[in-house]
Amino acid sequence: MPDVDCAHWQPGDDSAGGRCELGLYGGTPSRGTCLRTCLQRTPVAGSAAEPGQIVAASAPRPDFFASRQCNSRAHCRACRLSPAFRQSLTARFALPGVDFGCPHGITAETLPTFPSVAEQVHNLSSALTRAASHVIQAHTLPVADSPEQERRWDICRGCANFVADTQRCRICGCRLKAKIKLDTDHCPDAKW
Repeated sequence: MPDVDCAHWQPGDDSAGGRCELGLYGGTPSRGTCLRTCLQRTPVAGSAAEPGQIVAASAPRPDFFASRQCNSRAHCRACRLSPAFRQSLTARFALPGVDFGCPHGITAETLPTFPSVAEQVHNLSSALTRAASHVIQAHTLPVADSPEQERRWDICRGCANFVADTQRCRICGCRLKAKIKLDTDHCPDAKW
């Protein structure tokens, strides 16, 4: 598989040929997904990008609210719940700062508690694929050590997206007591 022309792409020996360093799209998007939809995409200088995929540095930044990415509403959960995601948008699009309101009226409070079942299944299958790849390559289970698990758990419990009664994350829907144990997994808000 050819390299993805994105600074966040980390090449690897797995079946996807690498993974998204930011953990977007379950961490292992197809090259086409990364090229078409990554809102945090930073082209690698001198890369052979597909035509029309990279906005020239001197060009004015496009209006996010008028973009296909915003109007498809595919990124609402990340946009409303993740300041890191909104910060990345301000680097690529013309926006009035990091704490901008949603043009569709969506707020963190009006989002469903968890992602759709389909999104949660995708997140789980991506996590299991990463873990299985690690087992195949390293011949060991990718279990984080106890201090790392405690560090992750402390971060999760202090996060605004932590749902205490179910011990789940509002962004990814994962059951966090299991998620923190996988060394190959990550926080969807890039906190660990």
